[in-house]
Amino acid sequence: MNDELLQQGQVSERNYNNASCRVAMDDLETPDGVAMESDSLQVLFPAVDHWNFMFLPKEGDHVATARLPNGTSEGYVLGKPYTADNMPQGGAEGVFLMVSSDGKNVVRLDAVNGTMEVIFNEKAILKFKKMELLVKNDAVIKVEGNAVIEAAESAVVRATEATIEAANVVITGGELETKGTVAPTGDGPYCAFKHCIFSNAVHTGSKVSGT
Repeated sequence: MNDELLQQGQVSERNYNNASCRVAMDDLETPDGVAMESDSLQVLFPAVDHWNFMFLPKEGDHVATARLPNGTSEGYVLGKPYTADNMPQGGAEGVFLMVSSDGKNVVRLDAVNGTMEVIFNEKAILKFKKMELLVKNDAVIKVEGNAVIEAAESAVVRATEATIEAANVVITGGELETKGTVAPTGDGPYCAFKHCIFSNAVHTGSKVSGT
């Protein structure tokens, strides 16, 4: 039996319920020459205050393990080292990086340049009970397909100046109201007549009814 406390091998089985893995050891073999498999080993995770991380290496991943000195069955999976055929994809100084094995999904936080990049190949869902988004300079939101902004109750857009540019604009509602008065132009939904037909007074208005 190898007495080394630090060992390595390939994950043969993983358990999400208790965050553990079984590992086929590279340097331990049965009398038949088959890699000896460990018992379930707890996977070590970083911990930050009240935050708990959860991720398990997949079956076949090369991992490093530590065996406790009081026996051969207890120990921990320390982590997954990078190898020559699987190097960091975009790693750099000051960068926190998460990349899926196929390279299509990326979370990249750059502390040196103060940038964040999040790329998901399929679908991303963000859920917040309450959120405040503050952008000190310019912000651009680009959607290559359709975009829907939906609020269960009220929605407010505040700006010194707001512009909607589209080939067609449709606003559906029982009543459209602008704050303040709107000077009549002679056509359109706001006061098509510049003067009242009865008193000849100048028309102003802030509401248009209809859908």
